[in-house]
Amino acid sequence: MITIKKIILAGLFLNAVLPAAVENILFDDVTMRLERDIQEATRRQAIIAHNVANAEVEGFKPIRFKEELKALQGKPGGVSADRVVVEEEMVKMAKNRLRHQTLLKLYTMKTSTVKTVLSQGK
Repeated sequence: MITIKKIILAGLFLNAVLPAAVENILFDDVTMRLERDIQEATRRQAIIAHNVANAEVEGFKPIRFKEELKALQGKPGGVSADRVVVEEEMVKMAKNRLRHQTLLKLYTMKTSTVKTVLSQGK
């Protein structure tokens, strides 16, 4: 799986070896949490889009992100709603899109700051 870390390493430091200190700055706990949250928001958006796309399909049961997450963790899930309410899904999608954009902005700001600091040393 291609991670944001791999993309940044390829883009910023092509054919370069990162000193351990620089790698620790780039990929600290905050950065790694941002990466996980961005991936989660991306998955959530896909689930919501799937629900909206299938809202009119007879017998379709909507997928709920929290239930899917519990299933992946081996925990029992709750009861899913029997139908898709498109308006509710669109509200969820808008909130999630805003969250995703905010996370990406924070991630970009953090990596841009590190890139600026590193380029000052040249």
